[in-house]
Amino acid sequence: MHLKTIIAAFALALTTIGATRAHAQDPGPRLHTTAIDASGAEVVLNLEDYRHIIGYRVYGKMELGDPEWTLLTDSHLTSPTLRDIPGASVHDFTAMPTASILKATGFSFFKIHGVRKEVTWGNVVQTIRIDLNDFSVTKLPGDFEVSSDSLAKTEHLYLRYINGDTFTMGSPEEEFGRNDVRETQTVVTLTKGFYIGVYEVTEAQYDRIMGVTSPSDSVRPKVNVSWDNLRGGTGALPSTPPTLDSPLGTLSNKVSTASGGDIALTFDLPTEAQWEYACRAGTSGTYADGLGIAETEAECEMRMNAFLGWYGDAIPDGVRAVGLKRANPAGLYDMHGNAWEWCRDAVYSGITDLPGGDQIDYCYLGLGANRVRRGGSYSAVVQSCRSAMRAFDNPALSVPSLGYQHFGFRLGAFGDMVE
Repeated sequence: MHLKTIIAAFALALTTIGATRAHAQDPGPRLHTTAIDASGAEVVLNLEDYRHIIGYRVYGKMELGDPEWTLLTDSHLTSPTLRDIPGASVHDFTAMPTASILKATGFSFFKIHGVRKEVTWGNVVQTIRIDLNDFSVTKLPGDFEVSSDSLAKTEHLYLRYINGDTFTMGSPEEEFGRNDVRETQTVVTLTKGFYIGVYEVTEAQYDRIMGVTSPSDSVRPKVNVSWDNLRGGTGALPSTPPTLDSPLGTLSNKVSTASGGDIALTFDLPTEAQWEYACRAGTSGTYADGLGIAETEAECEMRMNAFLGWYGDAIPDGVRAVGLKRANPAGLYDMHGNAWEWCRDAVYSGITDLPGGDQIDYCYLGLGANRVRRGGSYSAVVQSCRSAMRAFDNPALSVPSLGYQHFGFRLGAFGDMVE
């Protein structure tokens, strides 16, 4: 097969993957193709179509029997390279901001790996893994690729530590779906870092946290849970810590006990400012895809369908397995759609808007009948899955008969970063 045919086929595969079809499933962090028999002639690969969708690495072999592939280029490099390889030459321009050209001579076989890093935002500085068999904690690099762990949705829990920073909460007037009385743009400075879960907590993880004898192996989000149930008690204020027998209090206690008290993290729901900051992950548009403000419903649908999240299904109990869509730049999955996620904040009666102006560590943990939920769900309309979307509900609600089968949660953890 001619090399140009192979490259064209790869481009078509990526185009198909990125197509705007309803509820496309993300194929995962790596795509593969192999180009065969270039006969040693100079090959020019134009990779422009790939560089803004996913990254890529190109490998070459001089002979089919060579034991290893030679890395020719990696799109995550920061400067152009010229490699001296005996019997061949590689002039790599792909790392330059305005060029995506690789020229290679002397190789007969090529292989292109499409590579999308889970974490591309520099404010993510650490990942931790909690083993739900013994509740031990392992410290990992911030950009650890969680999707490589087959137990990441069942027997392990992963959280990423995000440094605090300043960001703009809320939405601009031109954003489609904006709620004018809830989303006044507010400049928020978070003075402390925090941990937040890579996935919505699954049924399998929830059962293991709670010590269920025969835990589920389901990797769908744990739903049908109320805010009151997660934090313990009825009518408790957000300012009070979770009770010891609640799911969040239970996890805090088990992790502390397993570490002999060396790890003193408090597990709780994130505040809505922390949630939106983590969701946006350095972006400022309608969704965490870096594509700016969407002004029409059609654009929202196009971007959500391009691997961002599950939405718009009317089927009962339609949550999907976590992590099937693309992670945001913080390496967090399902921030848009799948299951609504409870946040810690209350909503004071009659005051539903953000305060505007500049705020330090914005949250509202006082009196209020309702609690904040974020992110949209599999059954929500597309505009309800925006980064800025704010919704409120009774903290006692959870049961499917009332239509709240799509309420789940994502873990937050607070305290010193694990050493």
